Amino acid sequence: MTTAEDQRRILVVDDDRVFRLSTAALLRADGHDVHTVAGGQEAVEALRASRFDLVLLDVKMPGTDGIGVVEALRLWGDSVPILMISGFGTVDDAVRALHVGADDFLTKPVEPDLLSERVGELLERRPSAARLDPAGQEGMVGRAPAMVELRNALRQVAPTDTTVLITGETGTGKELTAAAVHKLSPRRAGSFLAVDCGALADGL
Repeated sequence: MTTAEDQRRILVVDDDRVFRLSTAALLRADGHDVHTVAGGQEAVEALRASRFDLVLLDVKMPGTDGIGVVEALRLWGDSVPILMISGFGTVDDAVRALHVGADDFLTKPVEPDLLSERVGELLERRPSAARLDPAGQEGMVGRAPAMVELRNALRQVAPTDTTVLITGETGTGKELTAAAVHKLSPRRAGSFLAVDCGALADGL
């Protein structure tokens, strides 16, 4: 008999309702605890609120797309395995998805046996979220109180047009924090340019 600790928690993210529900049914039949959402922003909120063992993620969705979700997760330090699935899959899509941190990429329509196989392979690489030590998990995926507070502040300031001043000692991650603000903002499609002010001439 499968216990709650033995079940693997999977989040299915797809704006295609038929695919979302059929995929959830397949994975539940395989013995997994499956949750579904229809969009990228919903996925981000679900992943902030709870731990999952695997995310099945569509690439192209209205609003926050799959690539944006992957970037946000990896930016937070969340190492949850991500299997991206696209109905418009191209080599460029696959390369981009893997580059930003996805673990695997499939193109629709996906054969049920192949999907189950890939899901199983990815789950083998990760201990069950239900069995992870909470303190250890915080350290591994950046959920320590200070990091949670920082991410909350970044999510509040990133959507605004306000100038942000980030201070701190050398090596504390000021540039990384600035990049995080950029990636979480509506301007993330543009370039992020880091400039070492100490290297500039006094007259500039």
